Formats: sequence, structure tokens, C-alpha cells
Amino acid sequence: MPVLAVIPSDPIEEYLSGGIDHLMDYYNPRRFFDKVYVLSPLEKREHEIDGLRIIPTKDKQLPSRLSDLEVDLVRAYG
Repeated sequence: MPVLAVIPSDPIEEYLSGGIDHLMDYYNPRRFFDKVYVLSPLEKREHEIDGLRIIPTKDKQLPSRLSDLEVDLVRAYG
């Protein structure tokens, strides 16, 4: 069960307002990963959008968060 963590360069709302409607397809083409987490210091609250779990994560929290979520691959921007 492969797990992906995405670290975006902008808040998720910016992608949505920019016209990217299907975030799961954008970050996880062909649905290769069973779970996709968005880990970002730019987010204010934990929530889910289009099957993605958005988790506010500060830089220093990242290593433990990746381990706790058993992430197989990180896709980072910026």
C-alpha cells in the first residue's frame, strides 16, 4: 500500500483558485498511491479535500510526521 507525502509551495486554496479542481489527479496521476498526505506549514487546519489529507506540518515536525504516516515517497515543490 504505497503512501505519498506532498509538500506544496503554496497553500492548497491557491491551487483550487488557480483552476486545479481534481487535486488527487494532479498529485497522484493514475492513482498509484493508496494514500496521499499534504504536509504543509502554510495550512492552518487539518482537513480532507478530494481524498487528500491536508495536515499542517512545521519544518521541524516533518521527519517524525513522515515516519508516523509511513510515507514511501515525498513529492516536494519549491
